[in-house]
Amino acid sequence: MPSTPGYRPEFVALRVALTRIVVGVGAQSGQQLAGRAAVAVAGRLGTAPVTLPGGHDGFLGGEFGSTGEPEAFAATLRTVLDA
Repeated sequence: MPSTPGYRPEFVALRVALTRIVVGVGAQSGQQLAGRAAVAVAGRLGTAPVTLPGGHDGFLGGEFGSTGEPEAFAATLRTVLDA
């Protein structure tokens, strides 16, 4: 989502969209700003957020200075997307 203060998602349109929307939250960063925002967005969409292994950067494998849990992240993401 854009970080523009005046941006307001069209939650009604998103709820009725034909595309399934999955909101992910990092297991280690769920209480940080991005995690709390994701939980709030999922709530407004009427869905439960999916907890993904690692933090906000759980998919990274150290190539950018941060190491998440890329294998576990990918396995969880595959399970969620295959559902």
